[in-house]
Amino acid sequence: MIKRDIGESYLLRSPAVAAAATAGGAAATRGGLTRFQYTQLHMGVQVRIVGYAGDAMTGERAARSAFARFAALEDVMSDYRPTSELMRLCARAGGPPVPISPDLFAVLRY
Repeated sequence: MIKRDIGESYLLRSPAVAAAATAGGAAATRGGLTRFQYTQLHMGVQVRIVGYAGDAMTGERAARSAFARFAALEDVMSDYRPTSELMRLCARAGGPPVPISPDLFAVLRY
């Protein structure tokens, strides 16, 4: 297994992909794309993204974008962070109406 630090996350290539890459690459690609797996801790759990990309840089860029979205949602909805939008809304309970983001509204309406 090949691990490479990309900030707070790790790029993981499965052992099969690494072995195939050194043995000619047939199983390492699917339609010219290589399988990459990325993990980061968000919302108290390990979030794993598995995807296929033409190269590591493209895969990392896509994973960073997805993880940025997770982080943004955590900033809105965390019930552990006193500065999250959700906790700021709770602190104002019983008061006048409070405008909230579309993301928070989408979750609370259910």
